[in-house]
Amino acid sequence: MVDKLVQFEVLTCLMKAEIIEKPGTSFDRVRELLSMLPRQGPQAYTLFCKALEECGEIQALTMLGLETPSDKFPRSHLDLGGEVFVTAKSWNNLLNIHIRTYDVYSSGRSYPTRRGIVLTLKHWLEIPGVKLSGKEEIEPMFT
Repeated sequence: MVDKLVQFEVLTCLMKAEIIEKPGTSFDRVRELLSMLPRQGPQAYTLFCKALEECGEIQALTMLGLETPSDKFPRSHLDLGGEVFVTAKSWNNLLNIHIRTYDVYSSGRSYPTRRGIVLTLKHWLEIPGVKLSGKEEIEPMFT
């Protein structure tokens, strides 16, 4: 997994060594990796998700609420066009609605980016009259 992140240039070889040589348990090493990701640029999370898939970490993908290779059609995943999707995900027993741009790779798989918004179900239901017909209307939300 860490090798993939080095290959994708998310981590440096020095960072890889810091993770591998971290004293303690494997949990401590995972925590070290996750603490590094937010500082590695806007594509780090997307490439992290891609690395999870390529390494066959299906359980981790599922825990993150992402599609897994066995999901032919992702649940609660609505394509608005222009690589913008609406997804519904549960967090702390609350349903949240994500409107987010996705990166789509040549394999056809898509991964969420950091560009987007999250609404509670209550707020989502308060705007039923809003019609989002295309990227032009959605773009201002991400700037």
